[in-house]
Amino acid sequence: MSDLLSQGVTPSERYLNKLAKRSFLSLWCYPNVFTDESRVNGKGPAKELCDLLIVFGKDVLIFSDKYVKFNKDKVIPVAWKRWYNKAIDKSAGQLFKAERWLKEHPDRIFLDNLCTKKFPLEIPNKSQMRVHKICVANGALLACQKFFNNQSLGSLILDMGIDGKEGHDFPFTIGHSCRVRGFIHVFDELTLQNIFNEIDTISDFVKYLVKRQIFLSQNKPCIHVAGEEQILAIYLKNINENGEHDFVLPNMKGQITDRLYLDESFWNSLRENPQYIAKKRADEISYIWDELIEHFIRNHDKNYQGQDPSLNFSQLEYGLRFMAAEDRLRRRQLGESLFEMLKTCPKDRQLARLVYSNMKPEIIYMFLIVPKPEDISYVEYRNFRKSLLAANCTVSKLKRPEAHYIIGITTEPSGTNGASEDLLFMDVREWTDDMQKAAVETQAEFSILLDKNIKSFEGITDEYPEVRDVENRKMIVMRNEDKKRKNLRNMRKVSKRRNRKK
Repeated sequence: MSDLLSQGVTPSERYLNKLAKRSFLSLWCYPNVFTDESRVNGKGPAKELCDLLIVFGKDVLIFSDKYVKFNKDKVIPVAWKRWYNKAIDKSAGQLFKAERWLKEHPDRIFLDNLCTKKFPLEIPNKSQMRVHKICVANGALLACQKFFNNQSLGSLILDMGIDGKEGHDFPFTIGHSCRVRGFIHVFDELTLQNIFNEIDTISDFVKYLVKRQIFLSQNKPCIHVAGEEQILAIYLKNINENGEHDFVLPNMKGQITDRLYLDESFWNSLRENPQYIAKKRADEISYIWDELIEHFIRNHDKNYQGQDPSLNFSQLEYGLRFMAAEDRLRRRQLGESLFEMLKTCPKDRQLARLVYSNMKPEIIYMFLIVPKPEDISYVEYRNFRKSLLAANCTVSKLKRPEAHYIIGITTEPSGTNGASEDLLFMDVREWTDDMQKAAVETQAEFSILLDKNIKSFEGITDEYPEVRDVENRKMIVMRNEDKKRKNLRNMRKVSKRRNRKK
């Protein structure tokens, strides 16, 4: 399989793959996967299953991406109908077929069109599989902006009272592709970028899709939205009774209406909010976590993980999946903890830190910094460091008995030339009396995590930090306005380039 094919065939597919890998990380994103449905005796062309397949535990995300040039030479109603049929209705059929194939033939999915490379991740059983079907429809942005006299961002209007191919008559307005067959998420080029900019972890994205489907599928009130970015803003700004982001609308309480109209005010209100901008700045440290996961994906040591290549990959994916399942706020906390530890640890001292959250008591992280002694080789040092990490992770179970999984990460002090990192994943759900005894002995022998040496820190992280200084608030708003104008200019340039290429 060529490098180009592995990134997507068309420019829009490559752009989708780039956004997905940035948000959901490369280990779980596979563009242009195939089935052997049409091959006979190992011969004949393979069929493409979808443009992008993401498998993350029980969640399976199927993407169909199409770029269809909007015909400016036809009257709008005719051009719109043709664009909808090619960009959305055709994708819907492919998505339903791909879902059926995944459930019926999970062992017949391949990475190449010769069907020689099996899909590397385990497809969940169809009774457990949670499928999210996503259509990405490109090519109508500029036509939509022009249709609304450039008074709109250009995203497609959502009217969930529309159902089926024949119901999509009004230009640039979409609803259910085929409600009786199942729900399909439809995003255009503008809303796709906005969503990936705001919701850029796999756990956050899946939560958004699940709640979005529930919100848009309700019979009453029927939702009518000025664009995807408006409900995205509502989701990001509001918390439900369980403390989760959700589509909470105060004006719906106690009211039963046939239709609910949501205008274009929500998105601008969010983007201009200083707390929102402060959140984006606070999140910058969280991307250390993303980079660390990608580092382990690219550079994992097969000999360290085990001898069997399939077991190597399985162990790596299973362990890293816990790290990648952390949402953006939790990654901010983990990134801050790791960065502060590296920043303050002396170059000649070991430092261990146990990090956990009451929200996920079953998962704990052990961060360990170990300087290299001058009298041993680097290979000897790595082996010693891995052994020390394993000992610290084992003793961690004594400190947090409720833990089911322990993820250990070790490295050199900051500023060391040629620094490396090691990862260890431990499943400690089955913890015997002998294991307990061995952990106690290890703790005593090596003085690991003794109470007298432990400093405890507790705190709560605000997702949207308070911004009290008036001048700072004004400056943040001005910077955000400049950024919005730049993003809009870039989006228009990209769309024009795609039109020229077609």
